[in-house]
Amino acid sequence: MELAVVEPGPLMQNNRLKRRAFIVGPGRRPSASEPSSTPQKKGLNWTSSHSVGYDMRSRVRKFAHVIERLGLAMAGAASGLFVGAHVGSSIEAFTSQGFILIMMLAGAIGFYLGIDTPALAFHGPSGEASRSGSGGRVDAAEFLSAVGTFFAALTAFASVSVIVFREDPHIFWTVMIMLGWVVGVTMQIIAGAISRTRA
Repeated sequence: MELAVVEPGPLMQNNRLKRRAFIVGPGRRPSASEPSSTPQKKGLNWTSSHSVGYDMRSRVRKFAHVIERLGLAMAGAASGLFVGAHVGSSIEAFTSQGFILIMMLAGAIGFYLGIDTPALAFHGPSGEASRSGSGGRVDAAEFLSAVGTFFAALTAFASVSVIVFREDPHIFWTVMIMLGWVVGVTMQIIAGAISRTRA
């Protein structure tokens, strides 16, 4: 007697797949012999790695922000040093290390607080131009920061030019340089205080 060997056709393979899907179904767990579901593990790994990457980027951004602020403070202190050296060498009443130190501290605080202040939005929540509330008025912090930085930088540049080229300007211009520096740094500090109270 001869035995006929029957090859599994497409219908039999389809039935096996259906039976396996029924056994493993959505409400049951696969047996130990069957491979476990890897997409969920991959999803969990992707989520955790994404969270770690976000934390790292956040830390790097905070560190860069602190470094930027410290650099601005040092630039302000250097500007105050030049202004104090020029004014102190021209006006005898301000010829002291304490005066130069005060000018440097004022420049460091002003440049640290008053540069790169967050501006108010010009558009309302719906995306349209806001004519009332915060979007309808001039941003005082942004305006004071811009004008104050301009005055402080201009007076520092003038002081450096006088010192480097060994000029001897009239006492009027020296007083104007000092007043411009004081006004500019004060505007920067006020702008930084406004932006931090509304943040």
